[in-house]
Amino acid sequence: MIDSFESIKYPVPFRTAPLRTESLDGGSKSKVPLLPATFRRNYKIERIDNNIGAFLDVELNVRRLNEVHEWLWLVGLPTAPRPLHYQVVKKREIIVTEQLDLHLVWSSAPSSLILLKPLPRFLFCPDFWTEQICPRRHLYETALGFLLSYVALIEREVDYNLAIYHGLIPKEITWSAWLTLVDEVVRASVQVHTIDASTTSSVDSLEARPVVNQRFNYGELRLGRLNWIYRLTMGEFRGYLSGCTTYGAFMRDNINSLITLFAYTTIVLSAMQVGLATEPLANDYSFGMASYVFSIFSILAPLACIVAILGVITMMFVINLVRLAATAFMNVCVKETIARSRPSDRLDLSFRLQLFDRIFAKYGMMSGEPIELANLGAVEAPTAAAISDSTAPLPQYPRGIRLVLITVGLILSIFLAALDSTIIATAIPSITTQFGSISNIAWYGSSYSITNTAFQSAWGKAYQYFNLKATFMCAIAVFEIGNVICATAPSSEVLIFGRIVAGMGGGGVMTGAFIIIAITAGPEYRSAYMGVLGVTFGCASVVGPLMGGALTDGPGWRYCFWISLPIGFAAALTMFLCFKNPEKPKDVPLREKVLNLDLNGAVLLSGCFSCFILAMHWIGIMPWTSARVIGSFLGFASLFICFAVNEYVMGSRAMVQFHLFKNKLVSANLFYAMFLAGAFFPLMYTLPIQFQAVDNNTASQSGIRLIPLVMGVSVFTMISNGLLTFWRHYKPFFLLGALFAVVGNTKIHSLDASTPIKDWVGFELLTAMGVGLALQIPMIANQALVPAEDLGAATSMSLFMENCGTVLFVASGEAAFTNGLLSSLARNLPQVDAKVVLNAGATQIRALFSGHELEQVLGGYLDGCKTSHIVTVACGAMAAAISLSNAGPAAIKELKKSIEKSHER
Repeated sequence: MIDSFESIKYPVPFRTAPLRTESLDGGSKSKVPLLPATFRRNYKIERIDNNIGAFLDVELNVRRLNEVHEWLWLVGLPTAPRPLHYQVVKKREIIVTEQLDLHLVWSSAPSSLILLKPLPRFLFCPDFWTEQICPRRHLYETALGFLLSYVALIEREVDYNLAIYHGLIPKEITWSAWLTLVDEVVRASVQVHTIDASTTSSVDSLEARPVVNQRFNYGELRLGRLNWIYRLTMGEFRGYLSGCTTYGAFMRDNINSLITLFAYTTIVLSAMQVGLATEPLANDYSFGMASYVFSIFSILAPLACIVAILGVITMMFVINLVRLAATAFMNVCVKETIARSRPSDRLDLSFRLQLFDRIFAKYGMMSGEPIELANLGAVEAPTAAAISDSTAPLPQYPRGIRLVLITVGLILSIFLAALDSTIIATAIPSITTQFGSISNIAWYGSSYSITNTAFQSAWGKAYQYFNLKATFMCAIAVFEIGNVICATAPSSEVLIFGRIVAGMGGGGVMTGAFIIIAITAGPEYRSAYMGVLGVTFGCASVVGPLMGGALTDGPGWRYCFWISLPIGFAAALTMFLCFKNPEKPKDVPLREKVLNLDLNGAVLLSGCFSCFILAMHWIGIMPWTSARVIGSFLGFASLFICFAVNEYVMGSRAMVQFHLFKNKLVSANLFYAMFLAGAFFPLMYTLPIQFQAVDNNTASQSGIRLIPLVMGVSVFTMISNGLLTFWRHYKPFFLLGALFAVVGNTKIHSLDASTPIKDWVGFELLTAMGVGLALQIPMIANQALVPAEDLGAATSMSLFMENCGTVLFVASGEAAFTNGLLSSLARNLPQVDAKVVLNAGATQIRALFSGHELEQVLGGYLDGCKTSHIVTVACGAMAAAISLSNAGPAAIKELKKSIEKSHER
């Protein structure tokens, strides 16, 4: 927000004071008689003396109208307002308001009225203009536009009499004094145009610097249309100025629309019921599915509205409760600090509360560093510059229903992207059955992670250099296109291609959601909203396997991808209507923008991962010495070298920041994150195969069996983050997490079809405890180990290495599964063609085999799963070794100190 003194000081629009005011000593207090006793800011009543700047920001605030300025042509005419006598002729009742953003707003229902803000007394004082308004451009533009609006309203003496009658101008101003004022104001506005013209170099720059606030380019504004524009563009459910203070009034005013919607829905449902009773339409599959979907929608839509209303009420209650607690805590801290300070250092209590409130919100929360409360009591008296800075307006964040809707849209986006990575886990056995592609298991999971990892950095740069809202919409569109391809895939190869496209968009959705919440939520609530998105991600990870199993057992696995369309549409629509773009992105050349995206690195990394997965795929069904295996490994090595060279040449633009690896602790933490991901994510794809193929569970039952693992990771992640808040030692989490992961994976490796369910649950929880305790610790530790300028790079590199571990070790687990399956079949069932088993799919083996053959095939599947679990055990062991190498030297040092102390005694 602009609140600084500019080099250009605009002239006072009049010289002759039309209003006599009291004057004391010429100081700042001589302006107090012109001003009200108090003013209200952020629901607080504050004194005006020593805080005139903040008062003027509130008094001359038309921000809400400027936010929708591009739509005001639908609300009013781009002309000066019509005079007061015209308003009377139109039978509009004049209603006085003290809000400038309601000035000249009129309504015809339920009664005809126009809202007018009286001209305050301080606008008739030239000295006040000189000291407080002229140095600040945004105040000058608003005040001059406000004054010019009354020049148009009071055109004739009858208008003057109406203004005096309604108290719109002070009664001390005579008609002749008003005429003099109007003449000087009009002349001054022409002079200001001249000043602007002399300080600009082109016509374009002159047009970009209006003399009056852009709101006053329009006259009267129609409230009904303004309400709808504000609802659609800003996401404010109540509109600009709601006339409904109760739900009963809302229902009364909108009963016609509600009845129309209800009648239309009833007619459509009745028509569908009749259509289904006729023979031509009863056998039409498309009409039957449309009727089914519309019927379900008609049932769920009212329930969703009720849930949404209850959710909004609950969230608003929680937000208000948090505000109340924060305000109470802040006031107690300040009062206690002042009480402990020296009397000579104590300032006025009310000013101190205001000053601390501003500093706490502006510097303490936004910078992420706590304020030392003990030092606040002994500060020196603030200077004029400090007071001016403390009264500067803070950034304006969305609030109310608009903030709630933006948060809901981001929750849906995070849920969507996180759901897509886990919902397919329990559907893979059915997919392999339909396409006969048991050897493509790694591609179904890894293809999504490949492009998600490779393009995540590019999306982050795109949000920085391009339009934020448009980029986010593009990410959702790419994600949805990928899911449509998956849902309609006629073959396994097309499904994999769809997963690649969806992963590319999913990385952008995840990155954009966290960026948007960071600039949307106020600094004091930002961590809470980040936590909401984190919990959403965890919930989606838990719900994914369950939903995937239910959909696979019900309408079919393709609905695992179709379900993303309504969720994505709701998220995109909410963000389009409610989220407003921040300030324009960095103005840099297009070439520089494209270079910063590092698209070369993204493409090379995708190719590198693809070659590795191809190598793992061929290893499962071909000898190590075959041309395809060797060629895939050579391609992987070549592309990896090209990728490393590209990243080194790109320098600060690269997604991989090599200078971080110079720090041994940071480097160890990065590789720890990669191996810990390898100890967890392969289980998400092999365990459902074991549950469905070996244990003969349905897709829904296998999803239920995964709950201890997935939910356990989410719960223990929150526990570890909470513990780390109070106990700032991260190395024990590293060691314990890796050890628990090794033990848990080892026990899972030993399980078979006859193992009771309680053992499955226990060993899954043990693995989840290890992974959850340490999953986010590498990123948190790296953030503490690097300087502030490398904070973003350390965070992105931690996530990058975790995603690399997911891609590499899921593919390795698939290769191990296929090798174990084929080795077992060759050893125990040599008369059966292995290709028949591979092409049968995981859920159809009982239909193709029976008796001894079925027993051996099931044994082969179990051996394949056990072989795959060796990958997770090995990754856990590597993570444990890294944690020991980190903690070992420190432990030895502490041991030596204890031994030396014992000898000294």
